[in-house]
Amino acid sequence: MGKPEGKTFDWNIKAVKIFIADLLCCIKSLEVGSNILCFQLSNSVLKFQRVWIQGVVVEAGPGTTVVIDDGSGSIEVCCRAYFKKQSELQGLKKGMYVQIIGAPAFLHDKLFLRAAKVQDLSKNPQREAIWYLEVLHLRTHDSESVSDG
Repeated sequence: MGKPEGKTFDWNIKAVKIFIADLLCCIKSLEVGSNILCFQLSNSVLKFQRVWIQGVVVEAGPGTTVVIDDGSGSIEVCCRAYFKKQSELQGLKKGMYVQIIGAPAFLHDKLFLRAAKVQDLSKNPQREAIWYLEVLHLRTHDSESVSDG
């Protein structure tokens, strides 16, 4: 349970905390067969295989996908590999504040996430404010996640 199907990932590489708007601006690595995405920072490039986003569930239908909005943008998240039973997916409801760790993927040039971890953070109202600070702090101070172009 928890690992997206179909791709090989280095699970020792930490997931990058990122705003959805920034994630949507990412480009696929030009390496053939690569599952690495790149995001241009001011003078360096952030490369990653998995991301950590947090936001509000704005759409939760009867299928295996939900739409998450963090205030900067929204993205579709496929939860099929994480939730083995449809009944588990029904626990995700519109309005919940959730954490999603997953692998970005493209389908017909549209970026979406394949969930590897889903956690309800709704019971902690401070999480949303803290999230914005965490991402901004990491963007400016986490040299482990950033490598030169």
